[in-house]
Amino acid sequence: MDFLTSLSESTQFVLQLIVVLGCLFYGAKKGGMALGILGGIGLVILVFAFRMQPGKPAVDVILTILAVVVASATLQATGGLDVMLQMAEKALRKHPKFVCYLAPICGWTLTVLCGTGHTVYTLLPIIYDVSIKSGIRPERPLAATTVSSQLAIIASPVSVAGVSMVAVLLGTGTSIEGFSSYLDLLKVTIPSTFLGMLAIGTYSIFRGKDLDKDPEFQAKIADPEQKKYIYGSEGVKSFIGVKLPRVQWNAMWIFLAAIALVAVLGYYKQLRPSWTSNVPGKSIEILVDKKAVKTINVKDGQVVAMVDNSQISQDVKDNKVKNNTKFNSVEIYGKDKKLTQSVVSQDGNVVITTGDKSETINSAVISVKDTFKKTSPLDMVSTIQIFMLLAAAIMMIYSGIKSAKIAQNEIFHSGMVALVAIYGISWMADTMFHAHIEMLKNSLGAVMVAYPWTYIIVGMLISKFLNSQAAAAATFVPLAVQIGVDPGIIIAFATACYGYFILPTYPSDLAAIQFDRSGTTHIGKYVINHSFIIPGFIGVFSSCFFGWILASAYGFVN
Repeated sequence: MDFLTSLSESTQFVLQLIVVLGCLFYGAKKGGMALGILGGIGLVILVFAFRMQPGKPAVDVILTILAVVVASATLQATGGLDVMLQMAEKALRKHPKFVCYLAPICGWTLTVLCGTGHTVYTLLPIIYDVSIKSGIRPERPLAATTVSSQLAIIASPVSVAGVSMVAVLLGTGTSIEGFSSYLDLLKVTIPSTFLGMLAIGTYSIFRGKDLDKDPEFQAKIADPEQKKYIYGSEGVKSFIGVKLPRVQWNAMWIFLAAIALVAVLGYYKQLRPSWTSNVPGKSIEILVDKKAVKTINVKDGQVVAMVDNSQISQDVKDNKVKNNTKFNSVEIYGKDKKLTQSVVSQDGNVVITTGDKSETINSAVISVKDTFKKTSPLDMVSTIQIFMLLAAAIMMIYSGIKSAKIAQNEIFHSGMVALVAIYGISWMADTMFHAHIEMLKNSLGAVMVAYPWTYIIVGMLISKFLNSQAAAAATFVPLAVQIGVDPGIIIAFATACYGYFILPTYPSDLAAIQFDRSGTTHIGKYVINHSFIIPGFIGVFSSCFFGWILASAYGFVN
């Protein structure tokens, strides 16, 4: 395989992209778990033929989605989801003429509350029944609902996509004025995705031909059997007039209480347990009588130190400092190689200079260590996983259901299929992207910095490659930060991590096609011309537009 590795990097990248796209398109054709399984073929070619070092599958993403899916599936198994669906059905059947707005609002709300778009499956038959019996083209509310339910993922308090995005932005030491927690992201994504969802609903009212003017539909209902099938209520479980037991209501409240707790813990870091550990970096200590009276921790950049007229230059994370070394001076340089701070020993005292300000500590010496202590609270990824499992456990014990019932519903089945797809695809894509990160920086960096809107296009394409918003956020956001994209733009365009509507391969989209017995929700002759693509573009672009306005108003965008 030396022939392949001897090719230029750009040629290798093109060949590898063909391999990845081939796996994606064939996986899309086969459907379901095939997307993830075919990642194995791509990995074998990339690792053994191109000698690429394997990347990392999105383990945190997969485990968090697993926890959220288990909690949501338990909610469905205990009947708590039926309570939410009953409320949604009452609104839909009371105002059927507004189904193009009410249906996506219901789908959006379920996702925000549950953290997964897979809750929409049980809503789709009701939406179809309401629309077809009201003379409304079913494609309009069905496509709008499935797209809106996915658009809302980044706006959920238990969304791993949002948590991944914030963890990357804050974990890289990025400074964003006024942005300090996950709730600061939700201040942008909740209103922006809601407005994007309303834009989808407005478009949907006017899309396609009315049923009475659609010759294809009229030809179908000319056949009495077909008409009975299209207008029938088979498979539609209605909750109207049904008195749901208190145990189902309480199961819903248990689930919502867990969501509320996650949101509170996301905002108030001090409520989460924390631990202190040594992390790589330089710790510059000012010692008086061998006790540290001031410590300067340096995470990134370079340190230039003087010891007995000998200069030592090293990156912050190099481990070369000898213990008990007393330094004459230390200069600290940032990642941009500009001097940010100097520490100088003069006549037995230490002078610390930052910009035009200086501070003198008497009878002191300078010491440098290769690590510094950092106290970190429990991360939000683990917090979500813990409380979702807790919610599932309490609901299961309280309701008395058998655990086997949880694995038998649509949410659990669809969630597991999505996990397999994310596992294989994210591993294959991470292997390819990280091998070419420098080339991507050089080719994309200038363009994305000069034209911030290109972030939306690239983000959507990567999301399609990975078939997951969370995996897209975990893969693309670090790359965007390294390229030099304004962090405020990443926050404003957070919904750009939803792009897998471009090809109709996602389970909820396929479910909408299956539930639409009228055939109006469809995949076109050229595959790309399907019912979800225009609502998807409208939702993402309008949400990004509103996100930019909100992020600018909050001062996140420079």
